[in-house]
Amino acid sequence: MIVKLKPLSAAIFLVGFTPLAAQAVDALLTADTYIASGFPTSNYGNSVNLKVNSSADGLLQFDLTGIPTGTTATNISKATLYVWVNTVTTPGALEISPVTSAWTEQTVTFNSPPSVGAPLANAVPVTQTANYILVDVTAQLKAWLTNPASNFGLQVQPDPTAPSTSILIDSKENSLTSHPAFIDISLIGNGPTGAKGATGGVGPTGPTGATGPTGPTGPTGPTGPAGTNGTNGTNGSNGAPGVTGPAGAPAVFNVAGALQPATTFIVADTVNFVGTNVQTVTFSHRFSPGVTPVCTVTPVFPGHLTADINSVSNTQLTIELSLVDNAAVNFICIGN
Repeated sequence: MIVKLKPLSAAIFLVGFTPLAAQAVDALLTADTYIASGFPTSNYGNSVNLKVNSSADGLLQFDLTGIPTGTTATNISKATLYVWVNTVTTPGALEISPVTSAWTEQTVTFNSPPSVGAPLANAVPVTQTANYILVDVTAQLKAWLTNPASNFGLQVQPDPTAPSTSILIDSKENSLTSHPAFIDISLIGNGPTGAKGATGGVGPTGPTGATGPTGPTGPTGPTGPAGTNGTNGTNGSNGAPGVTGPAGAPAVFNVAGALQPATTFIVADTVNFVGTNVQTVTFSHRFSPGVTPVCTVTPVFPGHLTADINSVSNTQLTIELSLVDNAAVNFICIGN
């Protein structure tokens, strides 16, 4: 686990300063080593300490992928380099410069060093063991964001005004104190979306527009429901008797098929018929002797048929049917 401790001075500076639109992220160390003139072919990529003195320079490289996508140089408020000095052999000052060519942690040596640009920080004092030194690298970080391919890291060396400076810096391989260098980045962004405001009042009604052209005639709508039946008119006077017509065809009854005169009905059968006749219905269930069942005859379609009970016994029902139209009749008999 990496624990990053910042100096008290930095903490005091940040207390009470948390603007709503600001956000902080860290660029973490991905490679660090040092090159030494006394050992020009040696590589120190696995060293737990980075030597910085008159014959050794430290190299640091940082991962910027933790910065939110879409961040540009204009979104950077400040970028601060934190370097943990675990040992001060000779106090003095440091110079920080951008590295301008590629290098790898496990292969770079004094004989194959990367190129270095103009210093971005001079005379950075270093006097105290077990302490962070802070360096403003805002301009350099903005340059890396503008041109990501130029991010080759930083070089740390004694300042020309203090060439005898000699210190040890924690590397990322140092598991004893575990304070690898990092860059703390303050971003300027948009604040969170505010709550939705109240709906404004209704504006005044605009002027009436010109009348548009008449549209085409629409399709005919569906037929509306049938109206209620009107009241029956008064009966007219009886007309003169008409001439007796020829005898009609015999009545035909059907219950699920042709009905013969000897057909036996059961309670609640439906009778379909053509013609006018007096029919006798014989019950398949005989009621108790002396019990006359109560029977009702109901046309299925009132107005198309009249049906009257002529006589009822415990074995038979005689009904008179008057034809108006092909129709049906229901009859129900109740008894013991």
